[in-house]
Amino acid sequence: MKSPLRVLHLEDNRSYSELVQARLQAEGFQAEVVCIETKEEFESALARETFDLIIADYRLPAYDGISALKFARQNTPDIPTLLVSGAMGEEAAIEGFKAGATDYVLKHWPERLIPAVRRALSVAGERANRLRAEAALAQREKYFRALSENAIDIVTIINQQAVFIYNSPSIQRVAGYAPQELIGTSVFNLVHPDDHARVREDLEHCLQHPETTTVSEFRVRHKNGSWRYLESIGRNLLNEPEISGVVVNCRDVTDRRRVEHYNEVLSRLGLKLSSATGSEGAAKIIVEVADDLFGWDACTLNLYSPDEDKIYPVLTIDTIRGEKLEISGTEIDKHPTTRTRRIINNGPELILRQEPITIGNDGITIGDKARPSASLMFVPIRNRTRVIGILSIQSYRLKAYDEKDLAALQTLADYCGGALERIRIEQALRESERRFRHLFENSPDAIFVEDVNGTVLDANVAAGWLHAMPYRQLIGKNVAELVPPEEHEKFRQNFQKLAAGEIRQVLGLSSTSDGRVIPVEVRTSQIDYSGKPALLLHVRDISERKEAEEALKGSEIRFHSVWENSVDGMRLTDENGIIIAVNEAFCKLVGMNRQELEGKPFTVTYAVGENLEQKLAFYRQRFQERTVARRIERKLTFRSGKTVNLEGANSYVEVHGQKPLLLGLFRDITEQKRLEDQLRHSQKMDAIGQLAGGVAHDFNNILTVIQGHASLLRSSGKLEDFMITSAEQIVQAADRAAGLTRQLLTFSRRQMMQPKLLDLNVVVSNMTKMLGRILGEDIALQFNYAPNLPLVHADSGMMEQVLLNLAVNSRDAMRGGGQLTVKIFGMEITGLEMNEHPEGRTGHFVCLKVSDTGCGIEPKNLPHIFEPFFTTKAIGKGTGLGLATVYGIVKQHQGWIEVTSSPGVGTTFQVFLLASNESSSKLNGTTPLEEAVRGGTETILVVEDEAAVRELVCKILISRGYQVLHAVSGSKALEVWKEHKNRIDLLLTDMVMPDGMSGRDLAEQIQTEKPGLKAVFTSGYSSEIAGKDFILKEGLNFLQKPYHPHKLVRVIRKCLDDNN
Repeated sequence: MKSPLRVLHLEDNRSYSELVQARLQAEGFQAEVVCIETKEEFESALARETFDLIIADYRLPAYDGISALKFARQNTPDIPTLLVSGAMGEEAAIEGFKAGATDYVLKHWPERLIPAVRRALSVAGERANRLRAEAALAQREKYFRALSENAIDIVTIINQQAVFIYNSPSIQRVAGYAPQELIGTSVFNLVHPDDHARVREDLEHCLQHPETTTVSEFRVRHKNGSWRYLESIGRNLLNEPEISGVVVNCRDVTDRRRVEHYNEVLSRLGLKLSSATGSEGAAKIIVEVADDLFGWDACTLNLYSPDEDKIYPVLTIDTIRGEKLEISGTEIDKHPTTRTRRIINNGPELILRQEPITIGNDGITIGDKARPSASLMFVPIRNRTRVIGILSIQSYRLKAYDEKDLAALQTLADYCGGALERIRIEQALRESERRFRHLFENSPDAIFVEDVNGTVLDANVAAGWLHAMPYRQLIGKNVAELVPPEEHEKFRQNFQKLAAGEIRQVLGLSSTSDGRVIPVEVRTSQIDYSGKPALLLHVRDISERKEAEEALKGSEIRFHSVWENSVDGMRLTDENGIIIAVNEAFCKLVGMNRQELEGKPFTVTYAVGENLEQKLAFYRQRFQERTVARRIERKLTFRSGKTVNLEGANSYVEVHGQKPLLLGLFRDITEQKRLEDQLRHSQKMDAIGQLAGGVAHDFNNILTVIQGHASLLRSSGKLEDFMITSAEQIVQAADRAAGLTRQLLTFSRRQMMQPKLLDLNVVVSNMTKMLGRILGEDIALQFNYAPNLPLVHADSGMMEQVLLNLAVNSRDAMRGGGQLTVKIFGMEITGLEMNEHPEGRTGHFVCLKVSDTGCGIEPKNLPHIFEPFFTTKAIGKGTGLGLATVYGIVKQHQGWIEVTSSPGVGTTFQVFLLASNESSSKLNGTTPLEEAVRGGTETILVVEDEAAVRELVCKILISRGYQVLHAVSGSKALEVWKEHKNRIDLLLTDMVMPDGMSGRDLAEQIQTEKPGLKAVFTSGYSSEIAGKDFILKEGLNFLQKPYHPHKLVRVIRKCLDDNN
């Protein structure tokens, strides 16, 4: 593509101009040549249009090239220029260059024109690029200067030795130093000594890891001596030549740290002040907090009474010989000083004195008067808008505080104002009460304080003596209750006159606690009590009636308290069964409010449909007969639909002068009954488990003998064919019986998992007949097997148990028949499918899928189906352990189980097990009878309490060449050991023996004498019976009964040959 080029050609020869354009186009330029001849045309063209190149003839009739070049350099200096001429000498060329020509060309050398044009354009381009770069650099420097000069944060550059190279102007605002003042000095001259180690560590990290930024926080000393908190971000740019340093951006976080610390201190202050009971204690808490926030050498806290306009000193502390001491006995004029008055009226003051320090005459000095304070803060303590005190803290340092500190101290004082006012009021109240109580209690007359209605607000001890009762019981009673009934009307009239002030003294009769009626003199005066009008009465001997009524009232209060706070439902009904009253617990129990219950028959709580009239009639009859049920249990369904087990008790309430009522107490024992049933169920299952485990253990001993002798017969080589077949049938029957004992041990939690390579197709196929019998004829059974199914590492018996439990669960869900589908397939779970399998993980798995067309599971029950003892079946129809056992087995195999269900449609369980990488050729088979296991001549001590098992084991081992010693118990084995311990090479012992010494105990006792002795343990239980801290491994040092003779000799030989 041709390069566009606009050329302004100052030439009086049009032919030469056309030649220039032709040559330019021939050389690849898309040239547009504007040819002009005069000065006016040249200057006008430059003013109007834009050109990429100027070609000027050196000599023209009315104009010359030198003048044109000068004009162009002055007005369009960026346009390159060429000077051409038919004949131009060296001096003319020099003059042209001075005038701004980029190059010159002679007209009779046209071949030089294009190279000269290219050079001129290239020089102009380089010059334009340089100018743009210089302008950009200047702009960036301007931006950086504006940024650094106006930034709030400090921008600093330091070298590897932490010496300042550059500081932004903001450092003077933050730290008080001019930017150039710190150049060449070390950063650590300013860093707080306690922060040196951390800052050096951060700097070293920054130097060693230039690719990362380093964040740090530390304190630096301000030029005025104070400390500022800085938060910094550093980047190592030592390798950049333009910078060659570590660039650190620092932000002043002093105010933030101060606020954080201030908030923390205030939160602690609130807790402390809430427990303060006296002004002095509160003052000590406040000044301690002020010391934590601001630091002080002296302080005062005085209370101020606006009503009296007086100051009351509370606490004064001064620093004497480096120790803060309380200045006791400070005597000050209680009238506010000029400064105090100013603070009360105008607010806080900050006083910063200059040296030499002098004390003003507008305040009162405290502590050491020869050492005046240099920095002082005074703030009013306010409760809302009311000033109640003055707080002052002082320092002997110059400029120790600033306006921010003053504002913070004022906030602290206002924060404490409410607590101090509370304490002041409480103290004043206690003092007033103390004085009043002293006069009140020591009066020879009985004194009553009563309101205008005659209610006793207070009474003294003498009043209690008068009425033969504790005086506190008089408070709250009406004075009319303290006179005989026949005196009520007379006393009422007299009391109205006393309250109105018409009379001040009256004679009357009062009742005593022993029933005596005595005359009394009553004198009264009107007083103000707790801000309300009251009467002060002087009387004597008023008690008996008061005491009885007080007791009744107290009983009612206690009954009401029990009534409202009882967790049991309480109901009062009358003779017709109408609910008179219920408590809140009863409302919650039946799910109805008081308005729905009170005034209605008690049957209003029963479910609709019950014979309510019959229940009411039965209730009325029993009420008339005064028949009560002291304690009954029953199940009720309330109108709200809630069904509960209730424990109830009834009793009659008879109050003199009132109709009798029936009080019913109701306790919800639903949860209690459920827990009791669950406990009984658990105890039953545990007992069955104990029984099952014991039976399995004993049965395994018998199976060991049967299986062992049958195997010996089969391998003897002396039997006829039909007898060999019979021996094999015995062995197979014993194997099946061993499988049954394993299930019993699994049920009793005494069977460990015995995993091996399994084909789930085969496991399911072997269960088809059993499942058909369990499900019955009404349920169709469908199996879908998977070809080329990967193997799994699992316990065959446990897998059968999983399938069996799931099938039984489905059968119970299909009471009217249906279809059960069992499907086995392999699948791979990738990361993209994890959302579909929340409990799963990625990898290859084999899935056992069991689907039924039963009733399904309610959504509310779905989260609980794997919980032990959870069942929705009727009582006695299910244990609640079936699915819990499935869940436990699957988890034990490091798998997981998923369930989906729709009520009325059916349920699907999917069990996922990790697929094995091993091929089907490695499937575990039966005991390889053909595998040759060599015998030996070692001596083996056999310890077994079952004689038949012991004889069989000894016979098998002797047949293999071993020397055998035997014992029936642990104690007998020790006797054999003592006699033959030097020749015994291995101990073969049962784990559980009758004399109290286990196989483990025996082995440990023997191995203390001979640490290298080999030991193999056997048991009808699993290896877990030995304890979690005792390692037993099947096939290595543990044989679980029953076992084949071949397995016995193989384990014995392997243990003897194992050097570990």
